[in-house]
Amino acid sequence: MATPITKQEAAKLLGISPYTLSQWRRAGKLIEGIHFVRFNSRNTRYIQESIQDLFRNQDDPKAHELYCQQFMKAKRLASVGK
Repeated sequence: MATPITKQEAAKLLGISPYTLSQWRRAGKLIEGIHFVRFNSRNTRYIQESIQDLFRNQDDPKAHELYCQQFMKAKRLASVGK
């Protein structure tokens, strides 16, 4: 289950600054729909499980890629059930 959290909560969870998190998003390190959701131009939430996996697997991109594939598959299956 995807848990949306604020930028401040996400930064604290990862032990980084909110600015660094924003920079990662702008640089494309975080993928919209997997690592964060944007409700409008001023309201972005980060997906706790996804950013934790990215941080945990920053030295193993293939492991995080597998997580992203599984995340998207689960997201598609959930949308079919609606």
